[in-house]
Amino acid sequence: APGRSRSTCTHMGVFSPGDHVWISLDALVETESAHFASASPFALGVVHELCTRSQVDTIRVHASGAYGEVTVSVPIGALAHANPMLQDECDDFASLSHLNEPALLHLAVLRYAHRHIYTRAGPVLVAFNPFSPMRELYSQATLEAYVRATALAEQLTTGAEGTEDEQGTAGASSASAGAMPAHVYEVAGSAYHSLRARQRSQSIIINGESGAGKTETAKIILRFLTHVSAGESGGAAGARLASHAHDSAPALEAFGNCKTLRNHNSSRFGKLMRLHFDGLGSLVCGSVQRYLLEKSR
Repeated sequence: APGRSRSTCTHMGVFSPGDHVWISLDALVETESAHFASASPFALGVVHELCTRSQVDTIRVHASGAYGEVTVSVPIGALAHANPMLQDECDDFASLSHLNEPALLHLAVLRYAHRHIYTRAGPVLVAFNPFSPMRELYSQATLEAYVRATALAEQLTTGAEGTEDEQGTAGASSASAGAMPAHVYEVAGSAYHSLRARQRSQSIIINGESGAGKTETAKIILRFLTHVSAGESGGAAGARLASHAHDSAPALEAFGNCKTLRNHNSSRFGKLMRLHFDGLGSLVCGSVQRYLLEKSR
């Protein structure tokens, strides 16, 4: 049509009647957004009609509102493709057909509602704080299962490559993705077995906002690494080192943690933990370096 840009017409071809889409409620006028009584900033709908007669391309979308079915006109930029329902069981964001904000948020909310607090994002693990004990998730049997699974995955990865993998733990993590549910033990096991197989240092970076569970995640990883390394050494030295590493946590928290509005045991410092292993995979020593301590508190 005269006066319409080529890019706008191209965007119209992205959607077709019958497509399942996510609607950004922020883009709707107040009278239309009132139909959706939801805490989520997105609503799921189905494309009904493409409207190209106005200056701004819009799409008529059928959606389920708070008071029944509703049809709204949505600007093209406020729509995003929704994934098939069968992908609601997915445990890896990277395997979704459509990667966009509402699709990621939808899967994260679904998994959290079913108490699946870990979700993969390729070689990265996304963890959500459950704010309640989940002891069965970190049982001794679960730990042992991931020790075996990550060791097997590393063997398969290195055997298929025949050479060193520059991606480090990413290769092992992806190899074990289909065998076991997403878990922080998978990250720890991949790092440990990559260390042994490749004889190269490995790093695990834990980041997130206050109260996300970074300190507890570090403790869980430390427990895994000290357990598997003590098993490899077969002696009391590894067990003593593991005990010292775990016993240091309360002392550090006593001097470096404080109560905040969001977290009653918030770490007010950064921590770099180094664990040193010998060629057989036995833990021989470790150190903790603190930095950015908030002395004003």
